[in-house]
Amino acid sequence: YYPTTCDWEATTHDWDIRNLVWDFKFNPVNREINDFDYSDKVEADRRVLADLKCSLLLNFDKEELKKITFVCIPASNREVNERRYAKFSKMVCNELGMINGYKYVEIIQDASGAKHLGGEGKHVLSIDNSFFKNKIVILFDDIITTGNSVLRFKEQLEKADAHVIAALSIGKTRHEKQNRHPISFISSNL
Repeated sequence: YYPTTCDWEATTHDWDIRNLVWDFKFNPVNREINDFDYSDKVEADRRVLADLKCSLLLNFDKEELKKITFVCIPASNREVNERRYAKFSKMVCNELGMINGYKYVEIIQDASGAKHLGGEGKHVLSIDNSFFKNKIVILFDDIITTGNSVLRFKEQLEKADAHVIAALSIGKTRHEKQNRHPISFISSNL
C-alpha cells in the first residue's frame, strides 16, 4: 500500500489498492460519512475475505480453522472499530468456520486520534481473559505500517494466555516503490 504522501505518480493499480484500503477502512475520503456508498465497504470486505480465505486455506484445513479464533486489531475508537470490523469479522468467521473474537475485545477508552493523522494512536482495551485462555489466535490488521500495533496487541492477548500464531493484513505501508506490489501481505513470524 502506497500512501498519497509518496513522491511519485501512482499507477492505476496503486490507486485501485488505495481505494480498496480506504473502502475497507470505511474512510470516506473527502466525503461525509452519510455520503459514503456502503456498497463500496461491502465489496471491499468481499475482496479482502477472498484473499484471506485463499491464504488461510493454503495453511490450514477446515477442521484446523474451526479451532482458531479470528481477532481484528481494534481501530482507534469504538465507532470506527464497529464500522470497520463488526460485520467483517462475522463474515470471515462464518465463511471459514473460525471462532469470532470480535466481541471479546472492547475499547473502553478511545485513542486521541489515529496515529497516522498525528494522534497518539493508543486506546484502552478490555480483553475477556477467560474467553482467550488457551485459544489459538490469528490476528488481522487492515494495514501494517511499523508492526508495533500487532506486537502490542499480541502481547496483550498472550497475557490472557492466548496463543497467537499469525497476523494477516490487507497490505503493508511502503514509502518506496517496490518491484512487486505488497498486497495480501502475510506475516506469521511474530
